[in-house]
Amino acid sequence: MKGLTISNRFWPVWTILLLFGFAGQSQASNCSVDDYDHNGSIMEVQMCGDELFISYSEPKASLRKIGIHPGTTLFEGTISRAGVVFGTARRFSAKCGAIDYTVEGAIRPNSIQLAGQAPVRNKRCEVTRYRHDELLFNLNNYADAVASGEWYAVAGAFRHRSNANERARNLSRRWQVMNSENCPNFTYGYCVVVAGPMSEHEARRATDEGRRYDAYAKSCY
Repeated sequence: MKGLTISNRFWPVWTILLLFGFAGQSQASNCSVDDYDHNGSIMEVQMCGDELFISYSEPKASLRKIGIHPGTTLFEGTISRAGVVFGTARRFSAKCGAIDYTVEGAIRPNSIQLAGQAPVRNKRCEVTRYRHDELLFNLNNYADAVASGEWYAVAGAFRHRSNANERARNLSRRWQVMNSENCPNFTYGYCVVVAGPMSEHEARRATDEGRRYDAYAKSCY
């Protein structure tokens, strides 16, 4: 009887944990992750619905010296349906630590641009003034896109990243999952299964591989 009492007592706890676990999986499936470059550091840009998180994936050597490591958050905020970004960025100092300030900007084709009034601190870590600060994040494959063309073969668009990943796994390695925000000619808010970037002619040829998914060629711009 005592064992039965303990089991009944803890049943609601396990129920809550299971519910939170399923909720977490559902939320995670609606997230997309891409690598961007920011002043020589590789950044992880995660979009979950209308939320945007930017953290260091591979900080450059000079930033490691002041305590920035993989996983350190640089920005967190929100994205409007029009692509306007608003939130909090951080400046780092080996002596004074991190300090927050407000920034806003927009998601552009292959980049994210933010700006705000960043605090400037003295040797005693006191904020003495503010100066205009701009943060630019470039999608890692942007240079390749410019060099090789601006067309993609498209084999599906999904609201959930997990569904897009499954579709891409059914195709060859040339196919990848890309955020639709990276191309102004694509509908905002989707995870798109694409091959490219490439020329229009190459994109139309690439659709043959994805014909079972009604693949088509589409320009990024």
